[in-house]
Amino acid sequence: KQYAAAVTISRWREGGEQPELHPGFLDTLARLPVELTVSHIFRLMPRTEAHDHIERVRWWNGLAKTLRIGAILGAAANGGSMNKAPVNKARESDEKQADEAFTALNSSKLQFGWHNTTVLVFGETPEALEESLGIVTAALRYQGVVLVREHLHLVSAFAGTMPGQHAQVRRWRVLSSIAQACVAPLFSIRQGDPVSRHLTSQTGRHCPALAVLPTAHGMPFYFDPFVGDVAHTLILGPTGAGKTVIVTFLMAMWRKYYPCRIVIFDKDFSCKVQTLLMGGRHVVPSSGASSGVKVNPLAWLADPSEWGWIAQWVEGLIASRGDYIVTAEDERLLHEQVEATASLPREDWRLLSLASGLPSRLRQQLSPWIGDGPQAPFFDNVEDGLDLADLTCIEMGEVFLYPNVARAFLDYAFHRLMRTVMEVGPDGRPIPTLVYLEECQHLLADESFEAKVKDWLETFRKKLTAVWMTTQSPESVLTSRIWPAVRDNVRTRILLPNPEARSETLRELYSRHLSLNEVQIEAIATSTGKGQLMVVQPGLSRMVNLRLDPDTLACLRSDKAALSVFDRIYREGGENWRARYIEEVKQHA
Repeated sequence: KQYAAAVTISRWREGGEQPELHPGFLDTLARLPVELTVSHIFRLMPRTEAHDHIERVRWWNGLAKTLRIGAILGAAANGGSMNKAPVNKARESDEKQADEAFTALNSSKLQFGWHNTTVLVFGETPEALEESLGIVTAALRYQGVVLVREHLHLVSAFAGTMPGQHAQVRRWRVLSSIAQACVAPLFSIRQGDPVSRHLTSQTGRHCPALAVLPTAHGMPFYFDPFVGDVAHTLILGPTGAGKTVIVTFLMAMWRKYYPCRIVIFDKDFSCKVQTLLMGGRHVVPSSGASSGVKVNPLAWLADPSEWGWIAQWVEGLIASRGDYIVTAEDERLLHEQVEATASLPREDWRLLSLASGLPSRLRQQLSPWIGDGPQAPFFDNVEDGLDLADLTCIEMGEVFLYPNVARAFLDYAFHRLMRTVMEVGPDGRPIPTLVYLEECQHLLADESFEAKVKDWLETFRKKLTAVWMTTQSPESVLTSRIWPAVRDNVRTRILLPNPEARSETLRELYSRHLSLNEVQIEAIATSTGKGQLMVVQPGLSRMVNLRLDPDTLACLRSDKAALSVFDRIYREGGENWRARYIEEVKQHA
């Protein structure tokens, strides 16, 4: 059982001031948190009838602008002259508008008709109905219109909202064709597809959209990063806008496609909490003697197909300082030594063993990377701890402090990632994989990795793999050499609020490189609060608000206070450590 009330717009003016009509004049109704029905009826009026109506309006307002009691008494005292009578400015304005309408009608630039706009408001109880009705009437009156709440004509107003029943309507106002186009609720909210069609077809199982997000219109938006077969995504937003919360929330949603994979290249532990809460593996390459995960690419010597790549990787270490050029003879010796090292016992598969069989000139170039060398702890190890599990987060903060180390580590990590992406599931179908690059400007600063990311964008889609990138500096991506590949292959862009979007530089970048219009740029500039974001895909732009409950938000936080609480509780362990973390970190909100 529901209760309903009806309000009809009786006049499009109030207090003598004509509200400025514009397309989407009543779109605000769709944003109200109430259940309602908007009925819009427009019956074209014959030209002769419109002509007569305008004539009457013009005549009446011309007469009424001075024909008032005060004016008549003043004229009597002035010998019968009305020339000095005060003029009603509102009536004079109406007379002028009637003149303009008459001219437009005669030149066939305008048509007129009988118009009715009725809004039905619903509520579960009489009290709820009155509350909702108050919200609707306040919004409409703010637009400058005059309303009538229907009582006597309530049934006819309700009947008029049904298709074909416009004859039941009793309240009509004359409106021009331009004005009715402005006030007509000619819009719809594209909700997206509840099903991820591409994932469903590729995996052979039902895959829903990645997330259901609320919009300002109160309608759900089914977010699917796949546009066709491409799910690459670029997330842009300034520091503190909430990029990490949004991305980690969506990554958690990706886990519902299990079996699936997520590989994160993190910075400053932004994704550490979320990774470990979801049972993933957190990898921290470190130069410390006892801290961090030890990496050893030579652990793959058991596979002869890896020998060529390992030789190439060691060649990169030799040339990393830039003061030595590897010759063809050096390359031959490296390949021979890699094969010789593979014949040694498993515990000797390490850089130190490989270097021992090389000429002194090559051993000298490798000296920083082996034994007691300053960078030896990174790669001269017996075991290899870089295991790309179903969910792996690799912390790159310390690695980025040493450019040579970063280049060598990422070269190995990217190689392992490529092998992982090539693997298929037990059923022979591809496994949905998400690769996330946190603050990607650090990767794009290196030409070699910039080229690798470009190759990923162009080839990973064939492996059902999505590359997601975030950056707080739009310029680092939009003006980089990789931008043409991003533009052509990244079909989904998520834009977070940025008050500087109106600045000349950012406005130019948003408009020129992202093809955003003025309305979209203004929405980005004026949006407030974390959780608000604009999703832009070909033919689609949707403003959503990611409202998260305290428990979920606690799981997605990555600030220093949350990390401190997490590290302590994670060390303490215990059966309910996750619940204890959530409860305690909520107290620090």
